Amino acid sequence: MLSNEAEFAGKRATETLLEARGFDARTGARSGGIKDPEAVIVPAGATLFRLYHIPMDKARFGGWWFTPREMQTVIEYFARDGAAFATGRTQGKGILHAVLAVRHDWSGSPPNPDHLGRFVVIKLKGALKAYFGVADVAPSQDQRDNLKPIEITDGSGQRRRVRQLYFPAMFAYRADYDDLLSGLAANSDSDLIAAVGKYGTTRLPFEA
Repeated sequence: MLSNEAEFAGKRATETLLEARGFDARTGARSGGIKDPEAVIVPAGATLFRLYHIPMDKARFGGWWFTPREMQTVIEYFARDGAAFATGRTQGKGILHAVLAVRHDWSGSPPNPDHLGRFVVIKLKGALKAYFGVADVAPSQDQRDNLKPIEITDGSGQRRRVRQLYFPAMFAYRADYDDLLSGLAANSDSDLIAAVGKYGTTRLPFEA
């Protein structure tokens, strides 16, 4: 049995699906998420990346992740190196905000210029279940404005949105994965491209 199987069973299963779709448990409003999420098994040994900006473990090990293969596809599509890859990030208008449909106002008021400025890399000790699928539109708090994710063309020539993983209550399963950066802060502006290459871009079973 998977360590996090309980997050996908009984009453909790409905809550988890709504979280993956981007619904807030308290208000019921949507704020993004995955379009048509599919439950998948992420195998032991998989390496995953997460973007964050608040220097606390619960933020570092939150629910939203991507595979190095998917980020490599993004990197290759935009073909920008170093600082050029991060152009506009501090204003919420960079590549990472655009492809993942992450609203800059989610970082606070006024928006934090360090939003999506750091990343963490983990390696699963055992398999975990997650929801997987392409980014959905991200409505504003008043639900009047939508941030639409930018599409990319992948290696097979398919035009599509970027795919994400959602792990419910990920911080509660901290014992099930290793922090490959050992708590060190890595900068998405200067280190992300190198880290994606370092940790490999092997295709996981659910990645077409």
